[in-house]
This record gives sequence, structure tokens and C-alpha cells, in this order.
Amino acid sequence: MNKFLLLLLTSFLFLLNFNPLQAQWTLGIRSNIGYGVCRDNGLSPITFKGARIEPGFDLEFTSPKLPHWHFSASGSIDIGYYEDATPPRLNFSTIAGFGLFCLEAKRDIRYDSLSRWHFCGGASISNLLWLSNNPKLNNASLTLSDFVLLDASLEARFSLSRRWELWSLGKFAPLGTAFRPGFSQIDNYTSDSEGTTNTYFSTYDWHIIGPCHIATGIGASFKLNGGNRLSLGYGWDYLTSRKAGPYKLQIASHSFLLQLDVRL
Repeated sequence: MNKFLLLLLTSFLFLLNFNPLQAQWTLGIRSNIGYGVCRDNGLSPITFKGARIEPGFDLEFTSPKLPHWHFSASGSIDIGYYEDATPPRLNFSTIAGFGLFCLEAKRDIRYDSLSRWHFCGGASISNLLWLSNNPKLNNASLTLSDFVLLDASLEARFSLSRRWELWSLGKFAPLGTAFRPGFSQIDNYTSDSEGTTNTYFSTYDWHIIGPCHIATGIGASFKLNGGNRLSLGYGWDYLTSRKAGPYKLQIASHSFLLQLDVRL
């Protein structure tokens, strides 16, 4: 799926007759730290809770041919350490997380330089690969899911002063696809002779799903010299596989957001 996203980005740049020497590039380095919960009914009917960290990057550019458009490629790796909901307490045995790659195009909706408000709307396509592992569950330990998300986004910024601004953003995926198993890891818990690895991918199918993802964020940014920017904020994210396969996957997180944007 990542090859498809790379092909999509390359084709779009050619359509723009893109010249990298004329573009304005911005590199964003970020880290999201917070609290996460996950539940895969094919693995266990209980919810796993724990701490998570998500380092990532954003590479954004604007072209003189389309001055009010912003195009970006971003990626991140999420790693969480989760506690089993069953006794004893503080039984942290599950490691779970995802790899994410995203292509996004945004356009300025309101860009009057005399106004304190700035609005931007856009759309993105993302590929998210989710993995979790609980070695205490033997053959039922490993789960895998792959998502392709089509998100619409809206961002608003309000300038408090020459240096400070407030921001808020929202994302919503009305449509997506999920690559999910047609079997339950629980059913294979005692299959010591074969193990679940023999059933991986042979029983996986792609499913088209309806509304499946929502993300929000609020925060403040401080403008540094040279057009650079430091941002702090809070974010909430929720993803579900809905009816993709017989066993639903749900992932949610609360995060403290920290990002440094550097103009290249």
C-alpha cells in the first residue's frame, strides 16, 4: 500500500510541473505522548490500557503555481505498553502500536493578511498498519490489521500577537478500507500443533467501511525567528474497523502534542 501512496505523490508532483527549487519546504518534527486504549474482540473481549508515544515527521511544501495550496507527506510510529484488565493489577504484558504514512493536500479558505483568523481545509489518504502482541496468550498473542483512511480536515488559527497564535483542527474519515482476519485468535489459543501463523493472510480480506476515524486537536504556537514555529497542544484520536470481518478492532488515544516546524 505504501508503494501506491508513493506513486500517488509522484504523479501529483508531475501534474503540477513541480520544481523543487522554487517551492517553500517546511520540515516538522513531532512527538505525541499520552494514554491509549485498544480492544480487538478477536484477541480478547477486554480493553487494554496503557502509555504510548508517537514520534513522527511532516514534510510540507507550497508551490508558486498554487500559492494557497499546501501539500505534505508525513509518517509516524506509535508504540504503546498496555496493562491487562484481568488481575493482578499493573500486569503490563501487551505491546501494541502502528506505523502510519499519510499524504495530504490543504487549501487556504480565508487568507486575508489583515484578519487574525486563518482557515484551511483539505483531504488526505493514509495507510495505517496496526500490530499488537501479548506473549501470555500463546498462539493467540499476535494481531495484525491494515487500514487505508480517506480523511477530510479543517484547521483554524487565531493570531494573538506577532509571536503567538491559537489553533484547532479536526479530521474525519467518512470512508476507508480495513484488512482484517476472518478468524479469531481466541479460537486458536490451544492450536499448539499448527499455531495461528498458518492462518495469517490466508483468511484476511479487504473490507470497505463507513465512518471509521475521527481526530481533534487544540493548542498554541510560538513563532520563532526565520519563520520557524514551536507548537504545543492536546489531541484525541479514535479508529474502528466497524463491521470489517467478524471481530471489531477499536483504538483510542489522548495525547500531549509537541512539534517543531523548521523552514528549509
